[in-house]
Amino acid sequence: MALTTPTEQYKLVAQLGLLEGIKAGAFIDAGQAAAITALTAIATADATDPATTMALANINKAKINAIIAALKA
Repeated sequence: MALTTPTEQYKLVAQLGLLEGIKAGAFIDAGQAAAITALTAIATADATDPATTMALANINKAKINAIIAALKA
């Protein structure tokens, strides 16, 4: 759902509340929505030793950077 004007965005937020309005597409353009939709969950198993803890930390860092990049899109 592309809301083209600030007035449309504010009306949606007024009707749904801020969090639901954002989920419905307020303040997000099509490129940003596609980048956010492309994000996936972290599928790595929980860490059980120092080596897997480091691997999980690196995967989390990469995922956080992907989220930041999607939000900036």
